Amino acid sequence: MLRNVLNSARPAARQASVVAQQQRNISAAAVASQQAAWRFPVHPATQAPVEPKEVVSEKLWTSKTHSAEDFRQRLPEEVHREIHNYVKKIGPQTSNVDDAVIDPAQLTATQKCFKELERKNIFGGKGAMIVEPVDGLNSVHEMRLATYVLTNLIGKALVQNAEGQKSILVYDRNATVKMADGARYHQSHEGGGLHTDNVNVPDIWESMLLTCLQPAWLGGESIIVSTTAVHNHLAREAPNLLSALQTNYLFECRGVNDSFYTSPILFYNKQGDPCFRYLRSYMENAHKVLKYPLAGEQLAAIDAVDTIGELSDYQIRFQARAGETLWCNDVLTLHGRTRFQDRGATSQDYDIRNPVNRLYQRTWIKTDCESRDVNEAPYVLFEAADVEEQPVAAAN
Repeated sequence: MLRNVLNSARPAARQASVVAQQQRNISAAAVASQQAAWRFPVHPATQAPVEPKEVVSEKLWTSKTHSAEDFRQRLPEEVHREIHNYVKKIGPQTSNVDDAVIDPAQLTATQKCFKELERKNIFGGKGAMIVEPVDGLNSVHEMRLATYVLTNLIGKALVQNAEGQKSILVYDRNATVKMADGARYHQSHEGGGLHTDNVNVPDIWESMLLTCLQPAWLGGESIIVSTTAVHNHLAREAPNLLSALQTNYLFECRGVNDSFYTSPILFYNKQGDPCFRYLRSYMENAHKVLKYPLAGEQLAAIDAVDTIGELSDYQIRFQARAGETLWCNDVLTLHGRTRFQDRGATSQDYDIRNPVNRLYQRTWIKTDCESRDVNEAPYVLFEAADVEEQPVAAAN
């Protein structure tokens, strides 16, 4: 049935050339067709779509080949002791996690371990892992600090909102407000919505950390999906839609500022891996605000991404324990959650001294290792006022 849903006419003309050492260039007709109606800035380095071709990689995994246990990573005992002792020492002196000053000289074994895990499992391997809790750190504040230690030993924590926060708490602020009403994903209880976090800011960063501080009362399972698996499914079943994902879409910098930017959803990194920049509701709202509604193959392409991502064959699901951290190469791993219900009433302010409702911490990291620029995507940042005012018909 999925083949029938996704099947449509394939591009006719193709031109051969090497792209990312694994792909061949096809006709730029899809890009040209879009640009005929496109009124928004486009980066000159934007590539023409590459020929749909399945990618063979360790980052290709499904629920048939792996389970959540294959992603779990136990830290060495020496690292447990080092982090435990360090957090116990700085915890009483640090009320705001973002203000913590981390001294790598006191965490030499930990830094060596995290750098090796990053090399083997984030830029190599499956591109994702679940780091098990640090022994003896049980309070919300201590678990948050443990994640902040990891962050500072592998790179730089990035600002995630207009208030300048770097360690964002993820919990339901208001059970009656939905993302369709403008709420950010991390402030809701909604499920579904497989996505990457590389959407609010246009510059690509590498690592996303999501630490469970308090599991949900009901639901709230974490979901991860390989972007390579989604890519390969489209390459087999609907290559024209794979090409459409490489054309420019509109994104909004929701929660950070009022700017917009243009960028493809799908691009290939310097290792030839298929990378995704994707959060549907944010894109749809940007297209709505700028009066360029999604239509034609662009709309069909994101429908296909959602449809494939929902297939049980591709989803790895797990219920994270308090203190566990999902660490993934963000553009190579779609993630999401199932809908959840809290035990207590929702509130704008979370009482971390009495953690009852579901609570996670999210961190975005720009790595300082040699692979810091392996994932690059073209984009152009602009303001709504810079765009011609008249409505524009969407390209088909």
